[in-house]
Amino acid sequence: MSFSGTKRTTQIATFGLAAATAAIYFWWRGFSQRRFKAIEELESVSVGSSSGSPKGAAVAAAAANSKAKATEAAKAKPKAEGGMRGWFGSKATPKPSIDGILLDWKLSPGEILALCDEVIAEMESVDDTVAAVPLSSATYANTFGRIVSMDRELDPKQSYITFPKNVSTDKATRDACVEASNKLSAFGVKSNMRKDVYRVLKHVADQHIVNEEDGAGAGASGAGGASEGSGGYFASMASNELLDDEQRRFMEKTVLEYEHNGVHLEEGVFKQVEELKTKVTELETAFSTNINQDKSEVHVRPEALAGCGADFVESLEPAEGKGVTGKGLVTLTMSYPHYFTVQRKCNVVETRRRMEQAFNSRCKELNVPIIEELVRLRHQIATLCGYPNHAAYRLKKRMAKTPANVQTFLEDLNYKLSPLADRELEVLLKYKAAEVEAKGLDEDPTVLHMYDYRYYLNQVEEKDYQVDHEALRQYFPLDAVLDGLVDIYQEVFGLRFERIDSAMVEFSTWHPEVLLFVVYRVDEDLPASASAASPASAPTTPRANETLLGYYYLDLFPREDKFGHAACWPLQAACELEGGGRRPAVTALVCNFPAPTTSKPSLLSHREVETFFHEFGHGVHNLCSMAKIPAFAGTSVERDFVEAPSQMLENWCWEIEPLKRISRHVEVMRVPMTPETNFAASFGHMCGYDAQYYGYMWAEVFSDDMFQTRFKEDPFNSKAGRDYCDKVLAKGGSVDAADMLEAFLGRPANDEAFLRARGLDDVLSNSTLM
Repeated sequence: MSFSGTKRTTQIATFGLAAATAAIYFWWRGFSQRRFKAIEELESVSVGSSSGSPKGAAVAAAAANSKAKATEAAKAKPKAEGGMRGWFGSKATPKPSIDGILLDWKLSPGEILALCDEVIAEMESVDDTVAAVPLSSATYANTFGRIVSMDRELDPKQSYITFPKNVSTDKATRDACVEASNKLSAFGVKSNMRKDVYRVLKHVADQHIVNEEDGAGAGASGAGGASEGSGGYFASMASNELLDDEQRRFMEKTVLEYEHNGVHLEEGVFKQVEELKTKVTELETAFSTNINQDKSEVHVRPEALAGCGADFVESLEPAEGKGVTGKGLVTLTMSYPHYFTVQRKCNVVETRRRMEQAFNSRCKELNVPIIEELVRLRHQIATLCGYPNHAAYRLKKRMAKTPANVQTFLEDLNYKLSPLADRELEVLLKYKAAEVEAKGLDEDPTVLHMYDYRYYLNQVEEKDYQVDHEALRQYFPLDAVLDGLVDIYQEVFGLRFERIDSAMVEFSTWHPEVLLFVVYRVDEDLPASASAASPASAPTTPRANETLLGYYYLDLFPREDKFGHAACWPLQAACELEGGGRRPAVTALVCNFPAPTTSKPSLLSHREVETFFHEFGHGVHNLCSMAKIPAFAGTSVERDFVEAPSQMLENWCWEIEPLKRISRHVEVMRVPMTPETNFAASFGHMCGYDAQYYGYMWAEVFSDDMFQTRFKEDPFNSKAGRDYCDKVLAKGGSVDAADMLEAFLGRPANDEAFLRARGLDDVLSNSTLM
């Protein structure tokens, strides 16, 4: 694949691995036997027909349930815990504020940059202090312990001087946050490569040995702060300091991170790596900023949007005043609601082609040179550090360990999935050939272009499976989906969500539309107190059988200059406090669902519902974390496992009983890229995931195994749900993902459930991946 629109091609392990994975993954996500079957059965909600399967019959029952609820809703809105319906527009004067959120979203651009300098100065001071500790008196407490304390203090501050770049409506604030991000990243590179700090940390780590004979440590607590019953203890020969498993893991991971960054290298080579890493960080930030600031548009006449529906066309802004030649034109942005509607529904080939070309040409001039420079620099860093390529360098610390393991995984999937993909491609081409002949189109009926793919996929869904996505939207109003989603999380995982009403309680936020929930863990073995404090007076006071986990921000609708996709950010890591007790987590979910209007509520497609469940799950992963050390909180797991917990939660969107709760009526690519486009230039995961993008498919194998093994028979199995919280979500990065999986499954993970879910029983391998 070319990095630009030219014939020039750069062959590199990093991009090849990411592209190969994206090809297989995106094909599966868009078109597969399992998805078609589920969509067909889901359609019974809107057309009242059943596929004849148990799932289809039950979803038909969900339709009846939904219609009954619609009648009820017209009279009186159902009341969920905390009053979640009618979330928007609280106008009353704010009352008492809440405790536990150490975040301030009201900083000016100048204050953001000043605080950034303070944070960097504090981090540098801790580095200097650790580096100055004499080896003879170095302990975990006065070295690693200081780093943990610093992380705990500075973690929230780093969030509120960087996160607003994704959500703030003020350009100066966003720019200040980008600058702060650059400064923090540049400092991080230097900090993680300080040989003087590494020298002391390595000495302390070398002094600790496993005390196998006395694993419980007699409940002693030394300077490391280990406590009775926390698992294995590790003693330092020098200081008789006792460490628990998590402290030992932090010590080992920290030392390995320094070594991974090249502190063991000869001084000249080390300096070269340091300079290269600084350049990479700057380029990655520029790459992401360019995508976020892209303003690409396509302007067409309304009649060129035939098939998209009158409501969609009427919602578009006129192009007048934008320097566009021609009257009566409307504006199509590159937002998902615009792009995917045109690609799926528009029967004017030229409009689809222009839209797809514009979408996959975003940032091409700006980001293609960045990608090519990143490829060169990453490869150079990897080889200087003793690795054959960037992929090998990146995967060293992941579950997969080596590119060879990933290659084997992808090739195995490709072999097993190719027959299915070939059959489905034939179906799409059959539909294209029929339309070309019927309309006399000047198109090659034997080639499926990128701008054809989703259009004919939609044709298959509508004609072969009687799926009407717009009709399905009527069954997924956002408030009903959120109510049902929260109900499911509460019942299955033993949680309680309570919306904090801005009319009752003051809380800091970045936009008036943002919602905030407080989340508790419920102990089913204890009775709830009948005299629990009310939300108005003390919103963070749990009931007698509850423990406060944290707070969850939801920013759900699009606005100009906001992050354009769906993602979850950990803003404040849950962790143990030095004086005892725990600090609550704070996390934020940012989405771009269709906004409600004065005459129409926000209505989600089923794919958006699935996205909501997935991303919401990342936030719950952060909230349920019971790790002691901030570095291991929540989603701080191996990158190629991090998607598995959330992918597992998508399954609830395809099961019968959960569908009833989240619905209510309202009255790779075997397709060639378009010439002169460049998908990679606007593919945000080229920075961050890059050679680790296989992790989405890798993690989906685990997610299917977890769901099919523990939840398939009963999606509301609270015993399995609590096990999942305790053995997976609560652990964060404090144990290896493979160990979490085995503890939850009762055996090593395998790909049997993954293949069976795709109708590939005949190629079941029952192989383990670890």
